[in-house]
Amino acid sequence: MGRRPVLEAALYNRHDYLWQDPVRFGCVVCALLLVFLPILPTIATLFVLLVVQLSAVALVSRFSLAGWSWQWGKRLHPGILASSMCRDWTNMSACTLVGAMLFLRHFGGPEALRPLGLLVVAVCLLPDARLCRWLLASDPGHRSDHLRDGFFWRDPVKLGAMLSWAVVCWIDRSTLPYLLWSAALLQFNSLVVLLDKYLSEIEVARPRGWECLFWEAEGRRLIVGLSPLSLLPVRHWMGDGMAIVLAATFAGLIVVPDLIRYALMIVQRIWEWVWRPRTRDATLVGILRG
Repeated sequence: MGRRPVLEAALYNRHDYLWQDPVRFGCVVCALLLVFLPILPTIATLFVLLVVQLSAVALVSRFSLAGWSWQWGKRLHPGILASSMCRDWTNMSACTLVGAMLFLRHFGGPEALRPLGLLVVAVCLLPDARLCRWLLASDPGHRSDHLRDGFFWRDPVKLGAMLSWAVVCWIDRSTLPYLLWSAALLQFNSLVVLLDKYLSEIEVARPRGWECLFWEAEGRRLIVGLSPLSLLPVRHWMGDGMAIVLAATFAGLIVVPDLIRYALMIVQRIWEWVWRPRTRDATLVGILRG
């Protein structure tokens, strides 16, 4: 692959900072309004509802045609799809939290508004920390290789999902009904659009129907990204203990196989280093680095 498609993919899928992203910026503004306005006028409520619905618009604003993640080639596809998935999931999470704050302001107690407001600001500012730059290579080709064959500590979708599980298990129980209302009433359309957007991309290369969700890496990544939504009703109706057990089970299914695979890879490389012919550059550190 030439250098030009790689540079075009990196430019087109570059990171947008908070002030460049209308969804995250609008969520921060709405959180501040809901926390600090003593009286919430009708126009402010309508503004919050408008911002909350922007996540569905953002899902299709840049990529509305099937095959958008494949236009730069098969090698760059995993990195482009994962980065887009992280951006869309962040926007939908922020809008869900703002919707819960709106329900709390009208139907609940104001004491839970500040913690949720701080959580909204943290979610919106987390992408600006550029954690993906530390986890993945800057080159889109190498980034896709890490996502295709790497481990969970180099996958921002899996790390973000585990962080979301921790937040769902940690958040105050009195706030859970408002999060459920927000997800079911205000973000249902965004969830439908998100599923349609990514399922169509996963099925472009290998149309297997629902089997793609389990046999393709991108399908499993989509399930992991959506899994925090399942913990909300589990914790609300089945208790904190069941939610913690389910989150620990999800984490074990992600962490344990990768740790075993990593340990086997280290053993294999050490074995190859022991038995391969010695050269001047064949050091143990170089073998472990690959």
